[in-house]
Amino acid sequence: MCRGDKPLANLDQLITGINDRIREYWSHDKPIIFVQNNDSNLVRETDPWNILNEVHHSDEDYYLQKAHCNAFYGTKLQAILQEHQVEAIEFCGTQTEGCLDVTMTMAHGLGYEVQLHKGLTSTHDNQYMSAEQTVAYFERLWQERLVAAVV
Repeated sequence: MCRGDKPLANLDQLITGINDRIREYWSHDKPIIFVQNNDSNLVRETDPWNILNEVHHSDEDYYLQKAHCNAFYGTKLQAILQEHQVEAIEFCGTQTEGCLDVTMTMAHGLGYEVQLHKGLTSTHDNQYMSAEQTVAYFERLWQERLVAAVV
């Protein structure tokens, strides 16, 4: 999660919830993987690109850089998951309708169990829907088609 030009919906709730999940994963020695987009809107090493200081992260976590909506494409994500014998992936973060949707769909197609904690994705308002409507739409869609467990 990083800061962009537009505000993210429910940012405080999102940070709190993600930090709760990160603490849970750390307590069970499960890997945390941060995926950062690199494009003209989120330029690497700039303030908007940086992970928010409020989000728990450590040097022991994984940090992947991507230039495509699909976090599996051109990254070491698949190798990291295989190294840790991961069978289920819990998703949270930003760009509900973009990166999260594409990566969750790909994970499902690769045979991973897709898990979601309700309310732990966010996005910006767009020309068609508010951010809240977008999140609600995709969470419902994912629960019907992709998500094996809502944790």
